[in-house]
Amino acid sequence: MKKITCWPKTCKAAAGLLYRDGNEALPFLFEDIRAAAGLWIAENEEGYQFYTRKGQPWQEQSYEAFSASEQYIALKKSGKWALFDTKGLLLQDFKYDSISFLRDLLVLHQGRNTFVEFPNQKRISLPNIKALQVVRSPAENKPYFLLVEQQNSKKGLYNTQGVVVLPTRYDRIYLLDKQLISVGIGQKNGLMDTLGRELVKMEYEGIGNVSEGFVPLLKGGKFGLFDPLSKVLFPPVYDLLPRAYARVGGQVILTVRKEGHLGI
Repeated sequence: MKKITCWPKTCKAAAGLLYRDGNEALPFLFEDIRAAAGLWIAENEEGYQFYTRKGQPWQEQSYEAFSASEQYIALKKSGKWALFDTKGLLLQDFKYDSISFLRDLLVLHQGRNTFVEFPNQKRISLPNIKALQVVRSPAENKPYFLLVEQQNSKKGLYNTQGVVVLPTRYDRIYLLDKQLISVGIGQKNGLMDTLGRELVKMEYEGIGNVSEGFVPLLKGGKFGLFDPLSKVLFPPVYDLLPRAYARVGGQVILTVRKEGHLGI
């Protein structure tokens, strides 16, 4: 049969599918029809049924729920989830409590275990997980990271290859830019890079967002700066936050205020 583009159409509170020439591709027996993962997904009182774009059955039965990405479709039956590819090949049997997708990450929950599969097909096991979140720096078009939070509220960070950037020991993790991460435990904060290397020791009361290329620091009521470019730390001894005046010959000139006096 010649492939003709079709579209959902609603008639008398029922949804069906017509080819552009008016011939019926799917009967008007469904409550809703939507497109996902190259398939038509039709919903009725029995659940969800799946059809190819030509209107042929993709699976012969109905399912309770589904979740889809560009590569996979997760289906729920009898309270358990399984994973299929878009051709209908069963990849993971009906044994998971839930299956979902975070961007291009595959997330499978089974009991107290959570499994995350990354785009390079590396799979990691994360027991006792409270939450997962995809985060990225304010810089545009930069890689994202997977923020992991355990039941004890401790947080860690993985890169897109499934490699640990920060172990799950931190109370706070914030991406400041494409290379800088602010971390905190208790009342103390420090600075790491996206390779997990320490840049500023965790001994500061506050670490601000990057401003004019510098990271503001606060300790004991005094202000300092960290210069990511030169890796130079200007100690927190100033009454006000130092302001960058210029860079000359690889050196930084700051305007500062200390003990009531201004200086450079």
